[in-house]
Amino acid sequence: MVRKKIIFVLSVMVITTIILAMTLTNRIGMSAQKYKRVYTLYQIQYGDTAYGLASDKKYPGMDSRDYIRELNEANSGINLFKEPLYYGSYLLLITYGPK
Repeated sequence: MVRKKIIFVLSVMVITTIILAMTLTNRIGMSAQKYKRVYTLYQIQYGDTAYGLASDKKYPGMDSRDYIRELNEANSGINLFKEPLYYGSYLLLITYGPK
């Protein structure tokens, strides 16, 4: 039963990611066009915060609040400005690399 739930959640996340990736690319600023997005599933570790993840994963010059907004959209509209990260839960992260 748990395995079916995990597979379902991951399937929803993949589909959501594909849809959001297509819509978010229209919102990228000029400086972001130098970077490609890579989406990864990440298990929250003890002590992780939204701002801590943002400082590690955003591209140089990107505002942490903008990165967290993108995480909110990529993760089915959660609000990481108000909701805490729970140890052991999963989050779809966006990392940026050179094109």
